[in-house]
Amino acid sequence: MPRHSTAVRAESGDAVLPEPVALPTWLMDCHKSNASCSGLRLPTDGSDRLGKRRFVAQNAMELYSSIFAWWDILDALMLKHNPSTPTQTGYLREIQLRALVAYAQALGSGSVYCEVGMNGGHSTVAVLLANPNITVDSFDMMFWGYSKPVASLLETSFSGRLRFHKGNSHSPFENATVPQAVLRGLRCDLILVDGDHGRSGAALDMRNLKPAATAGSVVMIDDIFLHGSAGPGGALRDLERSKTLRVLQRHGPYEGGDMQNPCMRSRDPAGAHAVRGRGLFCVVWGYAIAQYSVHHNYTTQREALREAL
Repeated sequence: MPRHSTAVRAESGDAVLPEPVALPTWLMDCHKSNASCSGLRLPTDGSDRLGKRRFVAQNAMELYSSIFAWWDILDALMLKHNPSTPTQTGYLREIQLRALVAYAQALGSGSVYCEVGMNGGHSTVAVLLANPNITVDSFDMMFWGYSKPVASLLETSFSGRLRFHKGNSHSPFENATVPQAVLRGLRCDLILVDGDHGRSGAALDMRNLKPAATAGSVVMIDDIFLHGSAGPGGALRDLERSKTLRVLQRHGPYEGGDMQNPCMRSRDPAGAHAVRGRGLFCVVWGYAIAQYSVHHNYTTQREALREAL
């Protein structure tokens, strides 16, 4: 009989009790040596007070376990507060996530990650977990029912490291959130552009963020094959031709359902890609990595932006 199901007779009577399962060797070694074999790490910077994070990932396995656990929570929030949203998950593919995490981990203390398009917060939380020494400026319309609950959860969990800018990122009016933040001194060391998926809107976001970028800022542009030339990919080509951006890498196109581009789950069971009563939302996808072509004079560009507004 296997060890875990072996029965032993209790001394106090005829009851038959299962033999305890043997602890794994690594856990026994932890007990013997009093070593820390847990992901719960006490902070070493004197900030060991309530409200600070108890779990600090020490390696890649712990980091991605933490990120994916967070993603499950964010998915559940999205479903709870916006059950009719066509696509609930899958906005950030894993190969893109791993690139984003690598760039975030390379940033020094005090660096800033800027994103246009928070949506369900998946990219936001990944960057916050990847590097505890950077802050986030997130620009989003906060349109969906889950937008505020997601923002509230992230603000509660990562207090002091997030600034949310609610509204249209490139509105022609004075309340456009990206230009206004740039005029207030916004700086971006890592940028994700995943907001307006129209050609002109995506181009405006990329242009407007240029004065905030540093000489080494990396720009990740999502969904470059969506809507063909009328989408972000068309905007990226326009900015290449005008020498505003220099593309370093293009990834894709990956067909929907490809290993690198799994179909997104949807609540539409009658969709074209429905499987066993579950709708699947499949699109051709890819992303690009770029940098602004010329290191610029921030003051001059900000003044030009102020005059344009």
